[in-house]
Amino acid sequence: MKVHLIGIGGTGMGAVAGLLCAAGHDVRGSDTAVYPPMSDQLAALGIPVFEGFGAANLDWQPDLVVVGNAHSKDHVEAAAARDRGLTLTSFPAVLGEQLLTGRHSIVVAGTHGKTTTTSLVAHLLTEAGHDPGLFVGGVPIALGQGWLLGKGPEFVVEGDEYDTAYFDKGPKFLHYRPRTAILTSVELDHVDIFASFEAVRETFKKFVALLPEDGLLVVCHEAPDALAIAGAAACRVETYAVLDNGNEAPADVTWFAHNLEYGKSGRVSFEVVGRGEARGRFETLLAGRHNVGNVLAAIAVATDRGVQTEIIRRGVANFAGIRRRQELRGIASGVWVLDDYAHHPTAVRETLRGPAPAVPQAPDHRRLRSALGDVAPAHVPGRVRDGVRARRRGRRRQAPRSRQDPQGRAVRSRAARARSAPRRHQGHVPARHRAAREARRGRGRPRRRGRGAVVG
Repeated sequence: MKVHLIGIGGTGMGAVAGLLCAAGHDVRGSDTAVYPPMSDQLAALGIPVFEGFGAANLDWQPDLVVVGNAHSKDHVEAAAARDRGLTLTSFPAVLGEQLLTGRHSIVVAGTHGKTTTTSLVAHLLTEAGHDPGLFVGGVPIALGQGWLLGKGPEFVVEGDEYDTAYFDKGPKFLHYRPRTAILTSVELDHVDIFASFEAVRETFKKFVALLPEDGLLVVCHEAPDALAIAGAAACRVETYAVLDNGNEAPADVTWFAHNLEYGKSGRVSFEVVGRGEARGRFETLLAGRHNVGNVLAAIAVATDRGVQTEIIRRGVANFAGIRRRQELRGIASGVWVLDDYAHHPTAVRETLRGPAPAVPQAPDHRRLRSALGDVAPAHVPGRVRDGVRARRRGRRRQAPRSRQDPQGRAVRSRAARARSAPRRHQGHVPARHRAAREARRGRGRPRRRGRGAVVG
């Protein structure tokens, strides 16, 4: 089948292009500009990309024209496809119809944690030799791309609640035919398309209703709205929670993590109990309590898919994480530099809390948090804000800089006197130097560009 993708350089569209190409379809696409790493991935696959949009890009008569939700009905290629009678569709529809048919679809949905949890589920299934498919809106560090076709029974999909295309205003995840699902959380988000929180809840209810009676829904016990929505599911429901040290697990929790410990290397370890059985201690590179919850959900699904506990333990330990999800860019003078995509207030708060116990040196930790505290003080843990305030009070008690550094005061005084002193004659200045100086001041002669062209 010949498939043309409008806006092929996007993360989702590029991933679908890769999947379709790997499945044996003839794939091409167009975009105004495609940048690395997507440009490199498409080139490696041999997928032709038309630079810029235009009706002529459809002259090869594709069987399907895939439109992303960033493009309206007035887009030049969408309009040309309609005029020529070509079939228009969306990438979620293509994913569901062409790639998920006959596979056990595992869909990870929720306001937070989708990308990390989706990638980890696929990683655990890969460790067990299941050879799963994968579609995720991020880049797993070890994989280097957001998709895998796979030949195994499972296909793991990140389920986004955002709308599908200009001709389909329903959420993307309604196309993904879930048989197993994870629901991490339900909060107000995407206020550009959802008029109220109730509209968000109704959307997730429609998603849960897609699960068959013999399916499985794994839901976060600590997310009240997600838990309430799961109550309407026709399938089996399992819950998960992360317990703070000393707390007892609620009776209705299927999976829980407790006795969390943060190592100096940044790794987090914790004990897991699932389905009434102690599963032992796990260790992960993913920082923060919220990521322990994501790991726990992935453990529950992998166990249900028949993966042995020791394989899961190994997979959790060697999972390298996701690009721009608390990604460590480097350490300079003891300061950890992390890159993260978080934008929702809850995600920002949890991202800032996450690395706090893992940063090994307290002075560097306070310095990092001092900078972050000025940006989002409400989202920084209280003990960090208290430390920042104490440092600021300490600065006010310090002696003036002039008394601490008399030599520096003398140097600054000489510099100030030099700036205020009248200009002295600097001697002869060559004509070409004077012309350059006058030109910099805006009073020079007009410059010439090329032959006969005068620029004022």
